[in-house]
Amino acid sequence: MLQIDSGLLSLIQQGVVSTFVTVKISTDALTIKVTDNSYDVTYNSETYSASGGLLSVTPPGSSSELSRDIFNISVLDPDNAYRVALIEAIAAPVEVMAGFIDITTGGIYPVYLHVYKGIINNVSWEISDDSPIVNISCSGQFAKLKHITNITTSQQSRQNLFPNDTSMNLAYDSTNEVTLKWGSS
Repeated sequence: MLQIDSGLLSLIQQGVVSTFVTVKISTDALTIKVTDNSYDVTYNSETYSASGGLLSVTPPGSSSELSRDIFNISVLDPDNAYRVALIEAIAAPVEVMAGFIDITTGGIYPVYLHVYKGIINNVSWEISDDSPIVNISCSGQFAKLKHITNITTSQQSRQNLFPNDTSMNLAYDSTNEVTLKWGSS
C-alpha cells in the first residue's frame, strides 16, 4: 500500500504542489537518469538530468482484468546514445519516481514516491518531426499474468538473452525431426 508523508499530504490537499517524474534505467553500458522537471534534481546522491530528453511516461490504464502493469517511456535521442545503450537492454531494471515542488517556496519536497519498479520488455525507435525517439516498454511483476508471448524456447534463444543461462541445455530439442514409436517393439 502506498503511504504518503503527512507533510506532503498536507501540501497536496492545499493544492500548493506541482509534480515531476524521475526515471532510472540501469544497463550494462550505462545508467540513464532523467527527469521531466525544468532543472536537474538530486535524490539519494543521484542526479537526474533535465536535459536527458525525457518526453513522456505513460502509466498503465485500468482494465476489467488485472492490470498488466506496463509503463511506456519515451526519450529524445539526438546522438543515438540511448539507442546504442538500450539495444541489448531487455530485462534491464527500470524505476520511476514522482517528486513534488512546493510552489509557494519553489523548493523540492524531500520525499519522493516510488511509482513503479520493473524491467524493460521492448525497445523501439522512431523518427518524429526529424527527431529520433526511443520508446521503452516496461513491465512489473504482474505483467505476465494472462499475457501470452511467442518466445522461442531453445538453448540458443535463452543464451541470446542471458549468455550464462544453461536452463535449456537438457531440454528437448524441438528443431530436429524425431520419430516416436508407440507400443511394443
